[in-house]
Amino acid sequence: MASSAHIGFDALTETNLMATLLFYKTLGVTTLFVPWDERAWDPKGVMPLTKQLTELNELAQKYEMQIGFHNHNREFEQFKNATYRDAIASNTPTNLPLQLDIGWVHYAGKEPLYFIKKYAGRTYATHLKIRTHENDGLSPIFGENNYPWRKIIQSLITDGGTKWLIVEQEEYPAGLTPLQSVAKSKANLDKILHNM
Repeated sequence: MASSAHIGFDALTETNLMATLLFYKTLGVTTLFVPWDERAWDPKGVMPLTKQLTELNELAQKYEMQIGFHNHNREFEQFKNATYRDAIASNTPTNLPLQLDIGWVHYAGKEPLYFIKKYAGRTYATHLKIRTHENDGLSPIFGENNYPWRKIIQSLITDGGTKWLIVEQEEYPAGLTPLQSVAKSKANLDKILHNM
């Protein structure tokens, strides 16, 4: 069973929407996330984005599905005394799911716990990873840095309403293949969950 799927707006146009929803519902996937849209960090584009997300989510709910949004780092840039992420979350209904990518939150220099608690119950699924800056000395293997993962995961479950923890591996240490890197990250996640 898949937790969700990433779908661009091109698959959610008026002509494509019904076919997209039917395809994913047939697969048992009921939550779709738009993973990238440059309007998400554009002062003139963010409100039209929230309107489009809201309308699509309302349509999807008629078919017992949901459409939400996934973040990268740019959504955490300053916008109107807050961030673009705040603008997206506060201008969409609370039943619109948000997928929090912890790696990008950390990369942007923001505190994941703040966003989990501020938009309680909306973090349906979470990408767990470390996104490194050049020469910052961090390991891209989940759980290998002195990062408060246990506290974050606990908050995701109790505050965020998170149903899925997704290990995402985009960077690989020297000497490890992508699959070996994922295996190490997953083993570290298992240890954290076992000790909670």
